[in-house]
Amino acid sequence: MLLFSLPIYRVSPLEWEEEFERNAKKQLEGLYDNEEHYRRALQRIREREYYHYKYNDIVAWLELYLDFTKIKGRTFYGDKQKYRRGTQVKFVNNGKAAGIEVTVPGRDNEDIYKELIDSVMEYKDYAFKNRYIEISSLLKIGRFIDYQAIYQEQLRSR
Repeated sequence: MLLFSLPIYRVSPLEWEEEFERNAKKQLEGLYDNEEHYRRALQRIREREYYHYKYNDIVAWLELYLDFTKIKGRTFYGDKQKYRRGTQVKFVNNGKAAGIEVTVPGRDNEDIYKELIDSVMEYKDYAFKNRYIEISSLLKIGRFIDYQAIYQEQLRSR
């Protein structure tokens, strides 16, 4: 049973914004002597070429799912060796997220939640060192999930 899908981005949102500004300024470098004209041209580039990072720079997905007695992870990778701004990715490869394996039965939900967060962050440091994993949904919602109830429901449905 799928619990969470977490996007893994090429860079963090702040790095993405800084990169956009750097590229825009580089395009205009040496073209304008007048500060006002430069400022307006920079604004036109922002309006014409800016796009939101949220759905555009994802390089992989990390899915967290309940596999009978354990919460495990699976990663869906893109089809590229290098990722640049605006790269279109097809998610063709997948594999087990090594190290994400949290036992559910007989444990407190808060302990499961904390171990899950720790496991995801350790996996990120191991497999996606220079990437950004958006874990806000896991942090905000994960503590309110009754993992034991989901586990019990899964037992009843088998």
